[in-house]
Amino acid sequence: MKKNLNTFWASLIVEELVRSGIEYFCISPGSRSTPLVVAVARNKKARSIVCYDERSCAFHAVGYARATNKPAVVITTSGTAAANLYPAVTEASNDKVPLIILTADRPPELIDTGANQTIDQPKMFGGYTRWQFDLPCPDETIAPEMALTTVDQAIYRSRYNNAGPVHINCRYRKPLEPDDAEPSDDYLKNIIKWKESSEPFSLYREPAISASNETLDSLAGIIDSSERVIVVAGKLDTTEERQAAMGLIKKLDCPVYADLTSGLRLTGCGTNLIRYYDPELMSAEFNERAKASVVIHLGGRTTSKRVGEFFDLNRPENYIVIKNSPERYDPVHAVTMHIEADVCEVCRALCDHIEAKPAGEYAKFFERRAELATEVIAENI
Repeated sequence: MKKNLNTFWASLIVEELVRSGIEYFCISPGSRSTPLVVAVARNKKARSIVCYDERSCAFHAVGYARATNKPAVVITTSGTAAANLYPAVTEASNDKVPLIILTADRPPELIDTGANQTIDQPKMFGGYTRWQFDLPCPDETIAPEMALTTVDQAIYRSRYNNAGPVHINCRYRKPLEPDDAEPSDDYLKNIIKWKESSEPFSLYREPAISASNETLDSLAGIIDSSERVIVVAGKLDTTEERQAAMGLIKKLDCPVYADLTSGLRLTGCGTNLIRYYDPELMSAEFNERAKASVVIHLGGRTTSKRVGEFFDLNRPENYIVIKNSPERYDPVHAVTMHIEADVCEVCRALCDHIEAKPAGEYAKFFERRAELATEVIAENI
């Protein structure tokens, strides 16, 4: 493993922005922002302008965003340099101008120590940002896809549902100069598909009451081409949502993990319901045979820790989240598509776009496991 991952993480951030169509970078350079500046300079699709005055740099970015209706990226070093962005951030917020702010920062151990150019940067723009995130120092214990999904969420929150500025605070430990040693294959295992493509890691669809025909056609193609589909029912708030979810489950005739908060555990799922799921996930054999190729997550978050661990260890090719809020729900950074829309409308529309098919061997595997578990429980009562 390389001695530091600053260069690599910065390259991920810049590349993900460029893949999402955000290729204009307004830079006020400084020592701490070296990894980000180097990443922009090395990315052939990135365009940049250098403004030594941070206030002018930020207002230039606002002007660009007004003219193009897409975010520019502002990069500054740490400390009071970042504070000089405040006037432009407030103007962008009030006028609903999309803007991506990347501020370099010292590592946590230097905060509140009197270290030069060190201030409390997380949430420094207060309520004037649509979303903010304090990105930790790059570290081999943190999966690289975390940086990618963070960028994807930032772009989405900047552009849709009350557009405006977002802020990612990027912490870096020294050394800051470029380090081009390649991370290990094991470290890169979950972003191999991303590295071989030109698409963002997590694709966000534009929010709407229901999904567009293009999105529905894409989903139908993904579902119809797979024999190993699981529905994950997270928090469903209304009877209407639960009924719409059940309509989709019936059409798919696939296994369903129904969370406690879904309201589906005791009603309606029949043999589709995956029973004794948490205890089963303690079995390595079950984990291997239960791997899905497509996961359709309906509604809010799930409460089971083991379910999240399962999808982390057995990553599906497609993990699709459908919910009616913009927040990121992706604790293991496996989601490939986010659809912000009314759950009822999407379930009903999707039913019209997919082919009904009988339960296959994948669904029957879960049913047989549940029957076996029921027998074991009955013998030991």
